[in-house]
Amino acid sequence: MTHEEEFQMEGLISDISKNSVLITTQLNKAEEIQAKIDTSKTLSLVPMILKHLLIQGGKFWANDLL
Repeated sequence: MTHEEEFQMEGLISDISKNSVLITTQLNKAEEIQAKIDTSKTLSLVPMILKHLLIQGGKFWANDLL
């Protein structure tokens, strides 16, 4: 299973474009976290944002990336 497949199981990666990627995760029935990552600046922000989502309760399989 690739990392992207793991993300697809726990969160939704959408709107992948040249400049950004949108990540959405459902915390519970009432709350959703959405992070739009500007990949034109640096991809090194991605693990930091994923770590923040994990701290906030997002259920990403991101441990290998942190």
